[in-house]
Amino acid sequence: MSAESHAAPLNPGLIFEMVQSHQRTAALKAAIELDVFRAVGEGPGDAASIARHAKASERGIRILCDFLVINGVLAKENGKYRHTPTSAAFLDPNSPACMASVAKFLSTPELREPFERLAEVVRDGRTTLPGDGTVEPENPVWVLFAEQMAPMMGPMAGPLGAVVLEETQGRCACWILRRVMGCSGSRLPNRTRRRM
Repeated sequence: MSAESHAAPLNPGLIFEMVQSHQRTAALKAAIELDVFRAVGEGPGDAASIARHAKASERGIRILCDFLVINGVLAKENGKYRHTPTSAAFLDPNSPACMASVAKFLSTPELREPFERLAEVVRDGRTTLPGDGTVEPENPVWVLFAEQMAPMMGPMAGPLGAVVLEETQGRCACWILRRVMGCSGSRLPNRTRRRM
């Protein structure tokens, strides 16, 4: 018997999963924009109450929420939607660990557009966005990044702050800045030295 006869049967599932992944992104983005996760968390969780909260059609909300259930983002029991542990922690705006703004940022048109023209990006070896795209130093996307990606840093803020405080007790702000910037006092920019 050849090695091929022992191989698993061919399955196009991976292809369909990749081709349809944009649907999951769009559904998540829509649910965030419609404030579905807050409505689910606050209850009662039926499609009618979620639709009223979202100012959307009940039919549309039911279809969207069912799609989120199929994809494991929400759960459904006796006709009512409820959070999964993941959506309760990371998508409900009432959670301190909510990452909805991160999902919004990562699905902005500025970040998605080059993927819509990826063959062109690969062919030319550069972005299709103007200039250097999102890596331009003055690109306004960086302000949006700072505002909306902050929840990703939340879990690190406490432990990082503790390390900084432990290592810097009794030291001046200039020493801290030199340590963070990785340079000696003589290499600090003049305007930075004056502020201290």
